[in-house]
Amino acid sequence: MGRKRIYVISLAFSPIATLIFLLSYSPALASIAVALGSLFGGFMAPAFLAIMAHSVPANMRSVAFSIYSTVPEVIEMFAPVLGGILYQEGGPQWPFYLCVFSSYLCVTLALKLRELKPA
Repeated sequence: MGRKRIYVISLAFSPIATLIFLLSYSPALASIAVALGSLFGGFMAPAFLAIMAHSVPANMRSVAFSIYSTVPEVIEMFAPVLGGILYQEGGPQWPFYLCVFSSYLCVTLALKLRELKPA
């Protein structure tokens, strides 16, 4: 199985685990959903890093990995505010629904990723 396929499958199934967690009616089902989400997330990051390592020229990899490490942290600074607004205006499940929606947006973008041959 290729790196891209692993990444896209993990990215697509992770939100399903979130939805199972939100709709679970028992602690056992919620625990299974959390375990599934962790499993899929565990495959996603290494696959994405491998795609990046093979897609970015060797002399630019340090910059690419720095951006990959920094940008999500900056974006996540605003997540509590947005989550609070969604929680207050929509209900306690709406911050999770936003995560599910954004994950599927990422799946759409990931399907357009093209791996380059290593230089």
